Amino acid sequence: MFPTGSSIVFAAVPNDDFITFLSEISGKPVPMKYRRQRGQLVDAMLDAHFHIGGRKLAIGAEPDLLFDVSSMLHEMGAKVAVAVTTTESPVLARVATDDVLIGDLEDLETLSKERGCDLMITIPMVGKGPNVEDPFLSYGLPMFDRLERTSSFVGYRGTRI
Repeated sequence: MFPTGSSIVFAAVPNDDFITFLSEISGKPVPMKYRRQRGQLVDAMLDAHFHIGGRKLAIGAEPDLLFDVSSMLHEMGAKVAVAVTTTESPVLARVATDDVLIGDLEDLETLSKERGCDLMITIPMVGKGPNVEDPFLSYGLPMFDRLERTSSFVGYRGTRI
């Protein structure tokens, strides 16, 4: 249903499966709106590839979000140097990194510095943020540091960070 001509569309594949499933059970074709959103996602990933490729990342999130975000960024050429999560889960074996630590935000921040990460991605840290000189992207829930984040975390639009 959706051609995948390059490896850059890995993050679109789970969404493709989901949208295809919905199309099959409804008996209706995939609406043009979702085809357009998929194209926008793939275009955004290709554009970001030139900035993300080769970067060392530290990601802290719940297991499923850790897998989703790290998979997408790994597909764009980033190296997940630090992966910290809150609990054991079977999905952790599929995270593209050498090891996943069950820990907290302090572990994430410490390991990020030790391993020379270019960017730390996690939920906003309540009451304390990362050092100003440390590049930081808040992602996930709860979102304490911004009011405008109302977009979805589901589908092609939700895949975009």
